[in-house]
Amino acid sequence: MTSITAHWVVDKIINILKRINEERIQMKDSYTTNFTHQLKGHSNPVWALTQFQDKILSGSLDGTIKLWDPLADSNNYIKTFVNSKTAGSVYSLLLLQNNQLAIGYDNKLIKILDLESGEYIRELKGHEGCIYSLASLNESGFVSQGGDGTLRIWDQNNENIRTITDVSGYVSTVIVNDGYIISENSKNEVGIWSAEKGQLVHTLKGHPEASELMGKHMRALSFLSDKNILATGSNNYDIKIWDIRSQQSVGRLEGHKNYVNALSVTSDKLFASASGDKSIKIWDIRNMDCVETINTNHDKWIQGLINFSKGESKVLISGSGDNTIGVFPIHLHESDNNNV
Repeated sequence: MTSITAHWVVDKIINILKRINEERIQMKDSYTTNFTHQLKGHSNPVWALTQFQDKILSGSLDGTIKLWDPLADSNNYIKTFVNSKTAGSVYSLLLLQNNQLAIGYDNKLIKILDLESGEYIRELKGHEGCIYSLASLNESGFVSQGGDGTLRIWDQNNENIRTITDVSGYVSTVIVNDGYIISENSKNEVGIWSAEKGQLVHTLKGHPEASELMGKHMRALSFLSDKNILATGSNNYDIKIWDIRSQQSVGRLEGHKNYVNALSVTSDKLFASASGDKSIKIWDIRNMDCVETINTNHDKWIQGLINFSKGESKVLISGSGDNTIGVFPIHLHESDNNNV
């Protein structure tokens, strides 16, 4: 190779690397968030969040559910729902049909609240531990994950028709996808069960890199925009990405400095994670890269995280151990659309 040719190759490589770096910088700058305000009203940590029409509902360890407009100028809640007959902390919320809300408590109960009348219309018994997570089975009912190490399937009449054992009793998440229920099993693996039969059909080997000191538990699970791609957040401060079809891990995301407690999809290619380190991170699934870290104004850990949209407005909503709810507008710039 002549010296001229060698210089040409080197220059070519340098230009390619510069272009790649510019594209990565452009991508990082394209997704911006700014803290706007906190919603205050709960007297204990905010553990659960869900969107209800053009508002949000928050569930707290103070035993109440509050209705908010996160985009309003006022930071005050609109309404409080509380069941004086049930002394318990709220750990999970699930919006059902006909404006009904399923509420998971730490006292083994699931309550059904009619949001229009404000009346608690049903009480579901069966679990022997805290109800950490709820997930919809569409018109077939819903599934609950409890601290008693079971998943319970409830039909549209709120009858417990099936119980799945050998499930983690740790603070975790249950999600549903295409007739399958996904949660952590008793071996700290991702368990995939048939919703129809209640049988275990696949396992994914969890977060084996986790130390015994921190534990190998998965606190958060979420399918990304591609329903074959699963993300799991753990006590090991990391997030693993799984391909359900191959049942293999295809990536590991690091950067948080405490437990990863919640995950939320924000666009076709991006998702957010919330952590005990009081931060929210935005990740790009295309290159397994963190494109932004939001250092929130929360004083304590973040447990809940949802993506909220109203018209053209899009925000991330966080629930924290400091008893507040954070609101973070999201602006997806044109430069990111060009990279999709």
